[in-house]
Amino acid sequence: MEKINLCSMILLLICCVLSIAHPTNGKQDGTWCIARLTVDPDVMQSYINLVCSFEDCSPIRQGGACFFPDLASNHVNYCLNVVYKLNGTCEPTIGSITNLDPSHDNCIY
Repeated sequence: MEKINLCSMILLLICCVLSIAHPTNGKQDGTWCIARLTVDPDVMQSYINLVCSFEDCSPIRQGGACFFPDLASNHVNYCLNVVYKLNGTCEPTIGSITNLDPSHDNCIY
């Protein structure tokens, strides 16, 4: 039950963040938002589903530049950065800001 409540709170917060106008300060150059290692895979998947219902997630879909490795932990990094680029916020319950670029091969974050 606690897990469901946490997921619900996170989804509500993300809905609020995505529904407001995107401020102009956006993502800082040279920083990225990546998933914390301790995040539950179900929470990651919920975040991915939510972000992809509002934003273009074709790069993490099959055939996209960021599809492989096909892991929720990698796909959530992409989604965290979509939001981070748009409004400069890194969801603190899921992600943290780093100066290490998670981009790989043709997958550019």
